[in-house]
Amino acid sequence: MGLNKAMIKYLRYKQNIFNYNGNAITLGRQDIGITQNEMYEIFGKRIKNKLKLTDVEFFKIIGFRKIDSLEFNKDDGATIAHDLNLPLPKSMYGKYDWVIDGGTLEHCFNVKEYMESIVNLLKPGGHILHINPAQGSCNHGFFNFQPTFYFSFYGANKFTNLECDFLEMQTSALEIFTNKNAKARVIHVNNWNNLDFISKYPTYSIFHAIKPLSESRKIKVPIQEFYYRIFQEKKEVGGGLIEKEIYMNIRGSVAENKRNEILKKSFWL
Repeated sequence: MGLNKAMIKYLRYKQNIFNYNGNAITLGRQDIGITQNEMYEIFGKRIKNKLKLTDVEFFKIIGFRKIDSLEFNKDDGATIAHDLNLPLPKSMYGKYDWVIDGGTLEHCFNVKEYMESIVNLLKPGGHILHINPAQGSCNHGFFNFQPTFYFSFYGANKFTNLECDFLEMQTSALEIFTNKNAKARVIHVNNWNNLDFISKYPTYSIFHAIKPLSESRKIKVPIQEFYYRIFQEKKEVGGGLIEKEIYMNIRGSVAENKRNEILKKSFWL
């Protein structure tokens, strides 16, 4: 669990948009994979007499007021010990402006409980930020996560400002922290079914969403958005065949879902 140089450069790119502030919790302690000089290069800030930044120092530098960290135990200095496979204590509900998942979701087997805990940790209007592997990280964790996972879950639970980028790091999975000169590309993706993108390099889904101000008491387990839209369209026509154009759009058979079109707006960090 940690943030490498490319991920940190992405956070800098989004800083003015996301406006990091308030109380945040990281799911897992985060190893900060940059030096003081690299911090100065990216953010123009440094802490004197420190060779290596802690996650608390890093997140405070970029704008957060208070940082907690939640881990299975406190051996690595986490402020809260809790197994995310289990229900979250109600005393922790609604405490945080930001929940930052810098690569813990893929290591937790009980994904449903984990996602419910994220919703419960957030205040109304709070932000979730996921950074999880999508491709090219074989056997890194239990799972890789596709954009449809986030769009379907957060959409079903009425979150707003749903946004997903791929971060493609052109090095081996073993070197994403050590190869500081590896090229890294940001690829904005929409929730097309059968997204026409594949990479031989480690590629992470970075997903952001905002919790609704008016909360539902019950957290919804989603139907994958592709099938939800199919079912809705079938309902409109009394269970009959959907118009071909509508169906082709839902399944992603559109010009915007061609690899070359997807990459047109990509850029290098």
